[in-house]
Amino acid sequence: MSLKNKIKFNFPHVSEYTERGDIEKNLTDEERKNIKSDVKIEAMCFEGDMNLAVTNRGQVLPCCHCDTERMMTDPEFKRLAENSHLKDNDHVNDILSNDYWEAFYESLENNRGPFACWDTCRSNKKQGKQEMTVAEGGKLKIWERK
Repeated sequence: MSLKNKIKFNFPHVSEYTERGDIEKNLTDEERKNIKSDVKIEAMCFEGDMNLAVTNRGQVLPCCHCDTERMMTDPEFKRLAENSHLKDNDHVNDILSNDYWEAFYESLENNRGPFACWDTCRSNKKQGKQEMTVAEGGKLKIWERK
């Protein structure tokens, strides 16, 4: 069995978060699969519309919006970051093609992703506006930053 098949790297959908921003733990895998949203992740890192980020820790990340304390404490995203060190690879392409990145991209293709992806790359984001995505009562709320 390949490493990829052993990795469960499916970030929660934003509506799985509680009002405090914690992941709703009592959902079954079947319930998670059936969560639908009219908001989609249109990942700019897929299209080349967003540059990769390299942190001062030498990690390659999908974009600079991912380099936050919240993202680095997310267990799934942390695993991606820990397997993205430049010093451990000969080329950036080696990082981008590892099992962790492939699982990350697969999750985004299935409209599942961490808060940074929802906040930055959601389909209904207004151009030229700074907004923040939060989950309240199991529903996606968007607050415009003033």
